[in-house]
Amino acid sequence: MYDRLVHRPLKRTLDLLDGAARRNALDRRNGLAGAQWSVVSVFGEATGRVETARHLAGEGRFDDAFALLLAEIRSGGALRDPAVLEYQRFAMWLAKAGYLVEMQRHLKALRDVGVPEADEFLIDIWAQRAVLDPANTDFIREFLEKKRKDSVEGQALWLLFMIGEEPERLKALYAKVRARGNDKILNDYIGVLSRIDPALCLDTIRQNAKALKANTLPLGADLVLQRNAGAVPGFPGKRAKAFADRFVADCLWLRDILSDVTKRIAVVGNSSVETGLGKGQDIDGHDLVIRFNLPAVPKDAQPDYGSKTDLLVCNYSELRKLVGRVSLPLIVTGKDWEAFTGQKGVAFQISEQGGRIATPPYEVRQRLNKAFRGTASSGIQILAMLADWRGGLKNVDTYGFSMVDQIGANPSSSNYFRVSRPSANHNWKGEAKLLSALRQGDAIETVLDDVAQSRYHNQWMTYDTIKPVRIRLEGDHSHYHCGSAAVTRSLLHHLAPVGVVVEDGDYDVVVMNGEGTMHSGGVGFHRKMKVLGSAVDAGKAAYLVNSVWQDNPNDYDEVLRRLKAIHVREVLSRDDLAKRHGISARVFPDLSYLAPLKAPVNMIDHKDSIVLTDFYSKEFTAFVKLTRAEALKYPFVDMMAMTWDDLVATLKTSKLLITGRHHAVYAACRAEIPFVVFGGNTHKIEGIFKSANVEIPLCPSRAEIPKMIAWARKNRAVYTELFNWMKSHKNWSL
Repeated sequence: MYDRLVHRPLKRTLDLLDGAARRNALDRRNGLAGAQWSVVSVFGEATGRVETARHLAGEGRFDDAFALLLAEIRSGGALRDPAVLEYQRFAMWLAKAGYLVEMQRHLKALRDVGVPEADEFLIDIWAQRAVLDPANTDFIREFLEKKRKDSVEGQALWLLFMIGEEPERLKALYAKVRARGNDKILNDYIGVLSRIDPALCLDTIRQNAKALKANTLPLGADLVLQRNAGAVPGFPGKRAKAFADRFVADCLWLRDILSDVTKRIAVVGNSSVETGLGKGQDIDGHDLVIRFNLPAVPKDAQPDYGSKTDLLVCNYSELRKLVGRVSLPLIVTGKDWEAFTGQKGVAFQISEQGGRIATPPYEVRQRLNKAFRGTASSGIQILAMLADWRGGLKNVDTYGFSMVDQIGANPSSSNYFRVSRPSANHNWKGEAKLLSALRQGDAIETVLDDVAQSRYHNQWMTYDTIKPVRIRLEGDHSHYHCGSAAVTRSLLHHLAPVGVVVEDGDYDVVVMNGEGTMHSGGVGFHRKMKVLGSAVDAGKAAYLVNSVWQDNPNDYDEVLRRLKAIHVREVLSRDDLAKRHGISARVFPDLSYLAPLKAPVNMIDHKDSIVLTDFYSKEFTAFVKLTRAEALKYPFVDMMAMTWDDLVATLKTSKLLITGRHHAVYAACRAEIPFVVFGGNTHKIEGIFKSANVEIPLCPSRAEIPKMIAWARKNRAVYTELFNWMKSHKNWSL
């Protein structure tokens, strides 16, 4: 009676009040909206502040969005933690756009309302955006006095190293953090020591030899070990030693060829400033042509940018994309790669295949980073390196360099070969001053003292018009069954830190969920590829993710080449793309596996019994239910009539699953129960096992079910291997 007469009417009234508050907030009637939400909060109901704040941020109304989140955080309700998370995301979006002062102001406000994570957020943003300002040193030191998250402690120490902290103090801070139990920074510490104290580097490797892997130390440590052969038995590893030897030789080779002032060198940046000027032949007429990131110049750009490439500069994070695609000598940039060596295994592979890998000299990078109060762009690193080696830019011509086309009131694309979102990651105004000095033949030192402050005035657009990345999500199959609905939930969850998902035509990025559609050149395949094609033709960044790929025509190969990235769910799809289309793809399990789980509502307790779903019938080219004895013997689990949360919880009460559903296999892996599986209409299920390198056979027929159940019971360890492989993929991002 109470529920019908009191609770339900009150709940409806509060929902109406919450809706009115949302509308008022969107219409800038903030005072009225705040009063209405206060009433909702008094009765213990969740408000719409967080959702409304995200909408406002998507429109660029950041101050209003932050104010709503702070109000929700102060209320201490059930949405406090989501509000704190959104607050961090919004601060990161401001920093990405160059609004460092505003970002710091908002995080101070978060600290003032008693959120201890605010300082961690600040360190995280400084590290991700490489804000290397000595003015922050005291704050970072104080931050490290207390125990923090392992990863954030590593970021704080990295910042101090890159800022140029005094070596003895830096070593003491590393020792303090390690003594608190943070073993995750050991490799970083060894890399730092390779720079500031090689003798202690050797001692640290020796003392921790049992915990270290000989082939995964930072490159800088391998170089120290190389100079002190035999100092630590077993180190470096065979591959690491060979790579270190080649790296030293490649760096000497690079300096030798680039120091020759008789050689004419063209350094070709990616700015669109050369478009329409017809300088392609002039560029190709140089003795050496250096380019950035792009292995091959698109044909339509060659009249303006040429086609010749002798040296390719790339960030270390891009190395994986170049495996098997280029044999050009590579100049690797990013962080201090020798001390913090990422993608080392990929570098081994490239080097072992005959590719040269070198880096700009540490001294050049350090001088630039200190001057710019941030990491220098790859372009300015190369030009400063050439000026250092050649006594200026004699016989060096620059093309495709603007430095300031990504910032200001009317930012343009930073790439001549595609439209891309402007970036404020580097000190573009400071770099523009240095570029001007280099072109005029002035010494670098003449401008280095005058470029630091522009690190904080590096914005694109204006503060009241800046917007986060707007993402158009395509390929939502939630209506099909709960596995596909889990994929969409997972995508929304993992895209939230990147930007806002929109449904209108005003978007920056298209993310296409390929799922089970991309095979055999079917209607759905053509529809999705046309959407991707339209996006890249419009200059949008486009991704194909969470996809099978099998037996498709070559009609869209040019579209595939223009995608930002392709993520497939298993290695058979990756291999098909490489073999039939010459396209590289990243392998990541189906995103349903990473969907955040909620409390089940209609979970069924099967009391440790065997359950089954439907399976694919090649005869009917559709999914069908097992009939006869199986239908009576095993309870049926209907994936179209339950949620993903209920499915996983239900399977946890079962001892084995019989299925022909790809997503049911992932649900079984999430529940960690063995399964018997039939094949489907593609290689997607076999591909899972191939990716995890486990031998789980497919069930060939209904008659073989008892035999396969017996096999599954005897081989639980094989399923455990699969579960562990799944769990090793902790996160997904574009």
